[in-house]
Amino acid sequence: PLASRAPGGVAAGWRMGGVLEEGDTVAVVGATGRIGRVVSEKLLRGGKYKVRLIGNDLETAEALGSLGAESVLVGRLGQPGASALLDVRRKGVVVDQKMGTGLALETPGELVPLKEALRGAHGVIMCGSTSMFPSTRWMLGEAPVDVDVHQTRNVVGAIGGETRRVVYMSAMGA
Repeated sequence: PLASRAPGGVAAGWRMGGVLEEGDTVAVVGATGRIGRVVSEKLLRGGKYKVRLIGNDLETAEALGSLGAESVLVGRLGQPGASALLDVRRKGVVVDQKMGTGLALETPGELVPLKEALRGAHGVIMCGSTSMFPSTRWMLGEAPVDVDVHQTRNVVGAIGGETRRVVYMSAMGA
C-alpha cells in the first residue's frame, strides 16, 4: 500500500537489481528497422554501452556498425526456430577445393548462433515493426505474426542468464 512507500516513490525493500551500468552490453534486435535504427543510433552515439546490432538489412546494419558497434549481425528471425545470424564483420576467404578450381572466394560473413550473439548481453532491446496491411514485406517473412510472435519467441528463448533487462516495443505500420 501507499503507506509502505519509501522516499522517492520506491516501495520499501524493493531494489532495482536489473539496472544497466555504463560499459554493459546491449543487443538491439531489429536494429535496421524504423524504430531500431533510431534506438541503435542513440545508443551508439551516446557511447555509454557496448552495442550489438541485429537486423535484417545488410546495408543499414553496416552503416550503423560504422558508428562503433561491438558486432553487426544480419538475419531473419521471424520464422519458427530461426536461430542463426550472419556476422558480417567475420568475412573471410575460402579456397575452392570441392570443384578443384583453387579460386579464392570471399565469404559474406560467418554464421553465428542466436544464443552466441546474445551471450553476455546485459540488456536486450527488441524493436519489431512491419507494415499494417498485406504487402511484399509480409511475403518476405515480415508479417505481424512473424515479427511479433516468432521473432519474439526465438529471441526470448536464446537470452542467457546474464541478461538483466529486456525491452520489447512494436509499432505495426511504423
